[in-house]
Amino acid sequence: MTSSPETNPNTLPPGVTGLDIWWKYRTEGQYDAIASLITDLGESFLGNVIYNQHFVRSFARFGGNHLYRRRDGNEMEIFLFGEIVKGELGTAVNAAGTYNFESPDGTFQPITDKTRVKDRLVLAAPTYGTRQLNVMFDNQIATLNDIRMADENEEAQLGKSIQAFEWVKASVNEPSDAPADLILVNLGPKYVDPRKENRGDFSSGGEASPRKRICRQAVPKTRGTDAEEDAYASATVTGYNEVESLRKAADAHGRKVGTFYDPALLPDYGGPCFRLKKNKLVQADYRDSDGDLIPPWQYYDDLRPGTIVSIKGTLHCYNMAAKDGQRRDKKFYQINAHALTVLLPSNIPVVLPRVPEIPEWAAGFVPSTSDGSSSALAATPGKEASSNTVAAAFNRFKQNIGTSTPTSEDTSAKEDGEVTDDVPTIRIPASAKGKQPVRRTIKRKNDAAMECE
Repeated sequence: MTSSPETNPNTLPPGVTGLDIWWKYRTEGQYDAIASLITDLGESFLGNVIYNQHFVRSFARFGGNHLYRRRDGNEMEIFLFGEIVKGELGTAVNAAGTYNFESPDGTFQPITDKTRVKDRLVLAAPTYGTRQLNVMFDNQIATLNDIRMADENEEAQLGKSIQAFEWVKASVNEPSDAPADLILVNLGPKYVDPRKENRGDFSSGGEASPRKRICRQAVPKTRGTDAEEDAYASATVTGYNEVESLRKAADAHGRKVGTFYDPALLPDYGGPCFRLKKNKLVQADYRDSDGDLIPPWQYYDDLRPGTIVSIKGTLHCYNMAAKDGQRRDKKFYQINAHALTVLLPSNIPVVLPRVPEIPEWAAGFVPSTSDGSSSALAATPGKEASSNTVAAAFNRFKQNIGTSTPTSEDTSAKEDGEVTDDVPTIRIPASAKGKQPVRRTIKRKNDAAMECE
């Protein structure tokens, strides 16, 4: 009888090579370590809490928007985890974030000091994840689905027709009722004015067709049978089985959350799409598996597709009344990240982001003179994390729970902050001195996803 991959860790399934780091995570215990640590989180884990039992909806201070509170009345901070997916599925980690350079009246609008710019991560179940770990991931979606389904019932009773933009989405377009299997997470403000007290948290397309929804399941206490494991082992390897030389990213130590940097340190910052005058890049509480802060110019590397992360965040629902010419009110469901830790790194080749150019639809569009060729920096596994490394990274992250005060609603776009004399110095790390920002251009497509704030 042929040994199965579950009984013989050296036997790889068809189409998988020994370079697939996610298969190693599955067979060498790293996934089991994550599942064990998540189990210990209890009600701090998104997949373990039940709506209207462990937490309830509450009104935010401004605008009739909603946040979610625990039974003790405090805003709920939760942990969630997942594997970062590629940009084609919605991840946006670059100088422009999710911003699409289009104003409400349809004209071209560059990024200025008043523009709200945020990155976004889209998370999937870990590639080749065990059944136990994949059920844990699905239960996160089930919790988010419970909130939306409760709102749908309320809207039906009130006779309201709402256009909802959810915090989950399907990884495929067909069939039209495919269940949402991805989680959308908004990162904190990317550029802020260092002279003002930002009230945000530094550490932080149309109507969807009816879809099937993932429901809550009992988490298996141990691995299942070979057949059960094979059914849950994700075969969606991101398409990279070949690994070349390691790209070594310099790590300047001594960074602090809230430190400000020159936006020109970003490899894709520059050109007519950016008109910042006072705003600076801000250091958020996003850390690698060693506990070191990830500087903003290394997001595209350390948060590349295939990376498995744990995020501490808060849940929000933003309500927008119908404007002139619109028939329905809108709801935007969002998860706002306040802290992030890399649990398991990826070995997918790094793709260097390019400087965006003025979109073709914009008035006065000037064609790019670049050859438009893509750029990919090859990379090997930066760090193949052991189960002990995962535990250390997760425990460092877990200790942060409750150390920051969650923000009910980020109102920095609505109110000016107070001027403070305690302004962190803009520091350029030694490793970045003399570095000339890349000044290439590439046509940037509009992001169809709508974002409220």
